[in-house]
Amino acid sequence: MKIIINKIEEQRVGFPNAKLLKEKGFDCLCSFAFNGAYEPHHLNIIELGFKQSNSELIENVFTAPTQQLAIDWIRINFGIHIDCQVEGISLEIYRFICFDTPDERVRETLKHIQDDFHNGRYKTPEEAKEAAINHVLTKMI
Repeated sequence: MKIIINKIEEQRVGFPNAKLLKEKGFDCLCSFAFNGAYEPHHLNIIELGFKQSNSELIENVFTAPTQQLAIDWIRINFGIHIDCQVEGISLEIYRFICFDTPDERVRETLKHIQDDFHNGRYKTPEEAKEAAINHVLTKMI
């Protein structure tokens, strides 16, 4: 009988991406935040008790959205799509692509172009998504 794992939590963006998101105007409600006052040595994530947005928080505190919320916010506000794909037969390497068109043919062309100049190989889809979010926030927006 297959063992079913139900203790799964959504991955949150890391502190660098939380800061970049705030700089780019991210102001969605979130239940968690980074207390950046003690960075980088004592950086911690705190539960807010109720959902708050960046504009409601004090300086050096940054909301910590899930990766999926950040990806959706980027797509809705900037029209940039982020996709994470598994590579190879072993299914142990993940890559990301970022594109601003829903057209499948253009997306495949962009994938090959991106493969040539950026986009490392990541061990988990979460690592690939974190890198993709950072790429979009630093190079595409």
